[in-house]
Amino acid sequence: ATVISAVRIFRVARLFRLVRFLKGLNQLFLAFVLSVPKLVNVAAIMLLLMYLFAVLGINLFAKVAYPLTGSYGHTANFRTFPQAMSLLVRAMTGEGWNEVMHG
Repeated sequence: ATVISAVRIFRVARLFRLVRFLKGLNQLFLAFVLSVPKLVNVAAIMLLLMYLFAVLGINLFAKVAYPLTGSYGHTANFRTFPQAMSLLVRAMTGEGWNEVMHG
């Protein structure tokens, strides 16, 4: 197990050495490293908005009855905070959103 770990570390170190020698790849890697804090800020704002909309959805729609069949049911509703966050992520990504809206 330790030999495999050493080989993996050597591969990663070789990649960083390659990044240092190739100027275009070095610029691309530097741009990625410099953009990570900005991406964290965007993710924090998105999480804050999702939190606010989840709380709003719970306050407005927690007592709405849902049908026994269809995709808006025991997994896609605003009854609890985790279910509300899951439904909001589903809406943001568009995964199965047509079934929730028209299902």
